[in-house]
Amino acid sequence: MSAKDQNAVLIVDDDEELRGLVAFSCRQMGFQAHTVESAEQAREWLGRNKPSLVIIDIMMPGGNGLELCQWIRAQPGLETLPIIVNSGLKDDETVQDALELGAVDFLHKPFAMAALQEKIKRARIGQ
Repeated sequence: MSAKDQNAVLIVDDDEELRGLVAFSCRQMGFQAHTVESAEQAREWLGRNKPSLVIIDIMMPGGNGLELCQWIRAQPGLETLPIIVNSGLKDDETVQDALELGAVDFLHKPFAMAALQEKIKRARIGQ
């Protein structure tokens, strides 16, 4: 695994348009945005790279974001990697599950890019 890249953000979402918008927003903040569309692709990417932040959608085909959070926390060297989870699911249980499985923050879809950028700043400060 490569050394931690302080400027890299991994975005995991099956929605191509949203992935692009989040990547654009991250690039505006000075980050290198890397995007994948599934939990499986994220695991492969994270096996070779160590970003400074991961932004994960919950509902994806082939594995959900909560399972990916749990997997990330179990990987040596990724235990403290900040994770922001986003989802259209709005129930308190989903938010609580995400936080218990290792997310540092949660964004409800749809969200404003300014809200995303604020959560990214807070997640990175907490490192």
